[in-house]
Amino acid sequence: MAGGRVRPPTHGDRTGRGSGGLLEPRYQLLEDALEALPLLWGKGAPAFTGRQMVIPEAIGYPRPVQECIPVLVGGGGERRTLRLAARYADAINVMGDADTLARKVEVLLGHCRDLDRDPAEITVTALAPTLMGGDRSEVRAFVDRLRPPRLAADRFAASVHAGTPADQLDRFRAFAANGADEVIVSLPRSERARWMRTPRSWTRSHR
Repeated sequence: MAGGRVRPPTHGDRTGRGSGGLLEPRYQLLEDALEALPLLWGKGAPAFTGRQMVIPEAIGYPRPVQECIPVLVGGGGERRTLRLAARYADAINVMGDADTLARKVEVLLGHCRDLDRDPAEITVTALAPTLMGGDRSEVRAFVDRLRPPRLAADRFAASVHAGTPADQLDRFRAFAANGADEVIVSLPRSERARWMRTPRSWTRSHR
């Protein structure tokens, strides 16, 4: 479907979880990966020696269709993850509401200034858990059907941002106003198959 075109993600916050001596090596591995991946996808077979990773011959087959594969770093850690994104990434993916996104973008811009990186080179994406129904009654029905038994309906609805198409578009516009170039929608697990079959006529009627 993609014709070989990809945008591989790396998740800084998950990589960095841990305690004691585990935290720093994981971030070092992440930084090594961000440096090594373009070599693996590029021409030749150069050697790579990083902080934790050693690759005698950085070579990967089959070669990608794209001449340059953009790398997306996922996470919003302000001290480490966003700085790695400012140094290496082509895109950053942040989870949270529009106000959270605005703060993360400001931090990212600060790291870009420190590293002399043009922030226009980095696509800002927002990860948006979403549950959508055609109208209020359908939204309520989805929430009642999908929520865990011990979780109140209003709390579940808030966690998945349940709403109508108009609600979601207002939310996505707020992301755009606060610095998002793209919104990546995350669907509740049991709804993914239904969404794959849903006609897209609503997108035309709610632009």
